[in-house]
Amino acid sequence: MNEISKEVPIRKKFTEILSSVEEIFERDVEIMKHYIEKDLIETQLSPRYGEERKLRKLLFEYTITEQNRHFRELLKFIINNMIEDTSVISTTSRLSIEYGMECPIRSEGLTMIIELIEKCQGLAIYKECKQIIETNIKEGKIFEQEEKNLEKGDNQSRLKESIAFLKTLLDNNILTDKFLKYKCQILLKTFRRRFENEPPPRDIFGEVVKDDDDDKNKNIVKFNEHSSLYYQKKKKEETILPGTTIILIPK
Repeated sequence: MNEISKEVPIRKKFTEILSSVEEIFERDVEIMKHYIEKDLIETQLSPRYGEERKLRKLLFEYTITEQNRHFRELLKFIINNMIEDTSVISTTSRLSIEYGMECPIRSEGLTMIIELIEKCQGLAIYKECKQIIETNIKEGKIFEQEEKNLEKGDNQSRLKESIAFLKTLLDNNILTDKFLKYKCQILLKTFRRRFENEPPPRDIFGEVVKDDDDDKNKNIVKFNEHSSLYYQKKKKEETILPGTTIILIPK
């Protein structure tokens, strides 16, 4: 599309469409959720999903590469309404088998954000995109949702998507907040162990061996066996209930 002159009618029309790009995504997501809830995957969703996903991908790429003024709203929608979506389809459905996914809306959102992070670093808006991603992760429930995904079994496609997403965030320094970064690291390690079906390492007495990062971060944030958050300072452990605001004190 970038090679096409801005004066060509088709490009002008495409630019007009971008003015309502968030509404287009919102409508498509609602339709997908309706088909999944009503068990109309084979008859309604599967026949149209492939082409419509390609169109959404094209709209997303064009919105970002053209640095269209609507990219902020679209990016927030993808993070908050697609990645956090919990709609699940049967792993035996044609759609799941063809695309290797269990959560089509979530899967599509993750793919878009990963590609944005990896392929658009040369754009002037990339820094702002990074900020939008981190802010919405911080204010939203993405990591909490990822924790819940661990409790839903060992579906390989879901684990693989989570690993790719968390790894992309860390490899590209998207997270500047120490708490978020450490939480992302812990989640990634846990997902990898689950994906590789590898139990946590234990010593000769059967105790779980701590990772090297544990001592480095002992004054920051930890997780206990109930996924509650706590921090340690001067050998004193204080439990912080989920939902409590946490102020990190650097070591």
